[in-house]
Amino acid sequence: MSPPKDHLYQDLASFRVPPGFRGRSGVIVLLWQLTQATLFRLSPQPAYGWRRFLLRLFGAQVGVGVLIRSTARVTYPWKVILEDRCWIGDDVEIYSLGPIQIGHDAVVSQRSYLCAGSHDYKDMSFPLITKPIIIEPEAWIATGCFVAPGVRVGRGAIVAATSTVTTDVPAAMIVAGTPAVPLKSRPPAQRADNSTLAEGRIRVDIIGQLPPPVHGFSFITACVVDVLKTREDIAVTTFNIAKPPDRSGLKGALSRVTRSLGAAAAVLRGPRTQDRVCYIACDGGLGLVFTILFLAAARFAGRRAILHHHSFNYITTKRLLMRIVVGLGGRSLRHVFLCESMRDMFIARYGAGITSTIVSNAAFLPPPTDIPGRRDSDGTLVLGHLSNLSREKGLYLFLDLLETLAGQGVPVRGILAGPVAAEADRARIEQARAVLGTRLDYRGPLYGPQKRDFYEEIDVFIFPTTYENEAQPVVLFEAQAAGNLIVAYGRGCIGRQVGAYGCVIAEAADFIGTASLWLTDRANGIGQPDTRAEVRRFYAEQHAASKKDALSIIDA
Repeated sequence: MSPPKDHLYQDLASFRVPPGFRGRSGVIVLLWQLTQATLFRLSPQPAYGWRRFLLRLFGAQVGVGVLIRSTARVTYPWKVILEDRCWIGDDVEIYSLGPIQIGHDAVVSQRSYLCAGSHDYKDMSFPLITKPIIIEPEAWIATGCFVAPGVRVGRGAIVAATSTVTTDVPAAMIVAGTPAVPLKSRPPAQRADNSTLAEGRIRVDIIGQLPPPVHGFSFITACVVDVLKTREDIAVTTFNIAKPPDRSGLKGALSRVTRSLGAAAAVLRGPRTQDRVCYIACDGGLGLVFTILFLAAARFAGRRAILHHHSFNYITTKRLLMRIVVGLGGRSLRHVFLCESMRDMFIARYGAGITSTIVSNAAFLPPPTDIPGRRDSDGTLVLGHLSNLSREKGLYLFLDLLETLAGQGVPVRGILAGPVAAEADRARIEQARAVLGTRLDYRGPLYGPQKRDFYEEIDVFIFPTTYENEAQPVVLFEAQAAGNLIVAYGRGCIGRQVGAYGCVIAEAADFIGTASLWLTDRANGIGQPDTRAEVRRFYAEQHAASKKDALSIIDA
């Protein structure tokens, strides 16, 4: 039959699908259709994790605990966002010609149709029109409903069975009919004990290395525990995965594996509730294997997960294990970074599709001291270094700097503190003591008042670290709290940490030459009360701002 010469309403011969409309190539679209018809649709009812995996494989953003039935249909998964714990019932049609987002804890019941595309009936060529659909958190689309393009269903709203929704639904409103009209407001839900959901405590499982031994990583994790325990709405459970201090070698490694498996098992055994959070202190290097284990357990258990980064090991160099972490976590995983530089470098390595916040280590330290540091009455420049003393932490460069300045006739002395593990490092200290005599004071490990005295007695803290995992050293904040200027290599977040109150040296530069010149040029002003007061004010500002961030570290 030949086509009519005249058209009154629509000429489908002139219809064209806009270029790039599907969002993927025809091959990918075909692969998804085949996958949905077989691996997805034929999967057993309980295989929710498998179906979540398939959707993510084809570009959908799928949160933890999402339940989607095998008979549900998704047109283009790469245009779909399914937030944590949302439910998609049998025979639901997610017609995602345009973007469709379903919020956390929302329900779309069986045989409902979410239609994000239509046609412009006023145009003879009948072109496609797409508008996003947003189902906000905790809303319920009951059985057999139709939701039109461009509709937003507000948080906690209910659309009664078989309704047709063509306009936005306000939050907490119950609507019904064709077209749907408001009936009444939805009251807050009640628990079995008649308390509202908002009154329940958030349960936080904290997994990480805790003291002993005390080092920067374990110290900050312990501080996170203490900060969260100050909130009345949070109940904290800790899982210490550090190897016991009395075990080393194979026994220590086995202890850590055992503790890690126990922590993962505890996460899996816990109740699947929306108010349970898994906080993971992220390891560096091969320790990322444990991070993957904990994250997988959290996702399987339907927990919201938070990953606190403490290392630049996988940021300066792209690591396969961290790529697995990012892929496993998706957008529902919240990353906590120590500074903007850390966040920006991480995104450059692993992509922008992450959720993140910044909490500086300054949040977990005391406010600055009010006592001005002491300066030798004879004008001697006092340099200090405190760490787990080793070459990579800067011990050798600190001693070299002292010897160089002393050789130049600069009135200088050094105070060295911290434990020494290697005999070679101990020998280097003894060698320096033989050269410098009373100008080098080695005090060993320091704690409490002795540590505070160390910072108050020095003028400049020297920290030429080359440690590959270095991120945001706690000792630098401690030094600033006492009013000390800092000279350090610019690894990790150190550049932002020091700011204008010290000398940050590029790792490729000559540390001894650069530091010597900087110190001698400023010898008269270093250690003076005004300078120390400025440094303490700078630290106080960082501390106050970060403290607020730390209190909300687990908030969505």
